[in-house]
Amino acid sequence: MLKIKFTYPITVLIYITFFLIGTTLGYNPYGLTILISFFEILKQIRNNSFFTALLFWNLGFVFLSCSVNLFDKVDIVEKFGIGVYEKTANIFFLSSITIIFFYHYFLKKQKQKYPVEVEVDNSPFTSIKTFTLLLIIAVYLIFIIYNGQRAFQIMTMGRGTFVVNSSFGGQGEQGTGRSIIITLLYYLTEISGYLLPSLMFLILLQKLRILYALAVTFILSVPIWMTQFFLGTRHHILLSGLSFIACFVLLYHKRIRIKVRTFVIILSAGLFFSFAMLHIRKVGYANIFDFSNFKFEPEKIGGDPSGRYMNYVVEYFDTKDYRKGVSTTGLVFVWMPRSIWNNKPQGFTHWFLREHVIPGYKGYNSISTSYLGVPYSDFGKTGVVFASILIAFFLAKIDCYTLRLKSAFTFKKLIIVAFSLALSFYMPRALTAVYLKMILVFAFISVLSFSNRLVIRIPDE
Repeated sequence: MLKIKFTYPITVLIYITFFLIGTTLGYNPYGLTILISFFEILKQIRNNSFFTALLFWNLGFVFLSCSVNLFDKVDIVEKFGIGVYEKTANIFFLSSITIIFFYHYFLKKQKQKYPVEVEVDNSPFTSIKTFTLLLIIAVYLIFIIYNGQRAFQIMTMGRGTFVVNSSFGGQGEQGTGRSIIITLLYYLTEISGYLLPSLMFLILLQKLRILYALAVTFILSVPIWMTQFFLGTRHHILLSGLSFIACFVLLYHKRIRIKVRTFVIILSAGLFFSFAMLHIRKVGYANIFDFSNFKFEPEKIGGDPSGRYMNYVVEYFDTKDYRKGVSTTGLVFVWMPRSIWNNKPQGFTHWFLREHVIPGYKGYNSISTSYLGVPYSDFGKTGVVFASILIAFFLAKIDCYTLRLKSAFTFKKLIIVAFSLALSFYMPRALTAVYLKMILVFAFISVLSFSNRLVIRIPDE
């Protein structure tokens, strides 16, 4: 009997055939693309691979990039036309299929180059130093004081009014009025909020049993998560909580068997809190329990408009020349304060809002055009393919590394890998933000590891 081995080239070919047949028969291209992503998610779950970069990427791709275009088709087609809608859908499919194919190619190559058995950190056990402990305590207090007062102001005056009047982002159309100190303080508190729960857990784990370490970490993390919740930006609490969960799972992956229903519960809880934050931002904290005007809107399942804004990008560059690297330059140097380089190219999302979405806009905002906005604006579909290959390499690198984690490793490696897993979910929204966050996280953890090369060992009990 003939047996067909479904290698990934064959699988990808099946996906492409499925998509082409489906679109020819008139099915929504986003629905077909989402279905392919769910096929990949189910394959990961079947292999008990609940915490992989590819799984989180596919979840983010579905909820942040595609869901709004799937459920809001009528409105989008009415505004942009069916041609732009379908072209944008085909671009997302091209990216998705490229990432799936090259992810498995790179993962196979990484496994051949770095066998699982080689990754064992034989460094002698080191305890937490006083300087490192004091530094973490100081960062914790700075986060609570700085963001606590900002959260209180948002609760009293409303998020929209606060952001317009805030010292961060509200001074000058291009942010030139923002001081370096304010910028550093903002990013320090943002990044520390992502990492502090995981750092505190790892430190406590060296002194306490796991249940006590978890309990104390949770108590200390509640002020962080509540502050992030009241600040009203969902991805902050997502990256903080998911990084902590990923850190725990990586440490105890040999003892944990996550069941499908547990995974579904976690995902459902995330969607619930996402809707809750959207509701609060819409009605305000004073009317938090007022559901009289509540309306379930399927297009808000992902709660993110970045996929929708990609239609603007496709529409604009149907008649305009590509930017030939200008957008990418703005992304690469996003970390540099404008007070140092005043002529730094504008970020694409800042420029594009004023150029096309709302011509002549004078406010402080920028928009997210999904992870494809920047590469497509520079080089069209060629840019999309190239960016997708880079993303596939990043995802494969992270997943290969998680397979090689053993019973002892530095907290720098563990924290960065855990955060990268969480960031994989957010990545489909915006490359610029992801790139900047990775730089800042690496710098923050490097400072801590320079002062104390802490080796984490999983307790035997």
